[in-house]
Amino acid sequence: MMKRTLCTTLFLAAALSACDSKSDDGKAQAENAAVSSVASPQESTPAASSQKAVDVYQLDIAGVRLGMSWDEATAAVKEKMQLTDKDIKPEPYPDKDEKTGEKIPSYFTFKHSSGPSDEVTVHFLPDYLHGQPEKRVVSSVFFKKNKRSQEDVAEMFKAAEEKYGIPPVDKETNGRSRAVFSIWCGDGCDIDRDPTLLLVSSTILITLNLNDPRYENAIKEQERKDNPPKF
Repeated sequence: MMKRTLCTTLFLAAALSACDSKSDDGKAQAENAAVSSVASPQESTPAASSQKAVDVYQLDIAGVRLGMSWDEATAAVKEKMQLTDKDIKPEPYPDKDEKTGEKIPSYFTFKHSSGPSDEVTVHFLPDYLHGQPEKRVVSSVFFKKNKRSQEDVAEMFKAAEEKYGIPPVDKETNGRSRAVFSIWCGDGCDIDRDPTLLLVSSTILITLNLNDPRYENAIKEQERKDNPPKF
C-alpha cells in the first residue's frame, strides 16, 4: 500500500508549470516539488491493486534506467530515440565539483518525438548510495507533456500500461485536486524513500517520473556524518 498521496491542484500545477522556467534551479525544484512533495496528510491513502510489485530498476523512459552512467544514458537515448549528440543538451551552467573543481553537468535534456514541446530531463547524482561518490548515476528521469485534451491523457495512460504493465496503484484520483495518477513501485513502497515510476495528469500537464530518492537521501546522510553537531 502506498504511504503518500497527491497534493492540491494549485501546488501541483504551479510546480509542474515551473518546469518551463529557464532557470535550471527552478527546473529541479519544480520537478522535486511535483514528485517528492506530493503528500496531503488530510487525504486518504490509495489502496494498491492486486497486481504484483514492480522492479522499478527494470523500467525505462526513452531507454534510460535508474543507476546508468552519463555515457550509458546518452547512448541509450540516442539508440532509443534516434538522436544525435546535438539533440542532447547538457546543463548549460553547471556548478563546480567541490572535490575536483570540475564543472560537471547534473542533467541533460532532449525534446521527445511525441510533440514539439514535450521534453525529457535526465538527472544525475553522486552515487553515495552504493559507496561510490566519484561516480555520477541517473537518479531520476522526468518526462513532461502539455495536456491538450482528455484524449491525450487516455493515450498516455494506455501507452504506459502497455509498456510497464498494470500499476500497483492504478488511476487514482486526488480528492481535492482531481489530478489522476498511477504509481509503479515495489511492495509497501514509500514515494519519498523508494524507487517509483509516477504518472500524473494535472490541470495543464501530463508527467512521467522515474525516480529513486535514495540517492539524494544518501547524500544528505553523508552530509550529516561529515558535519556532526558541535558545542
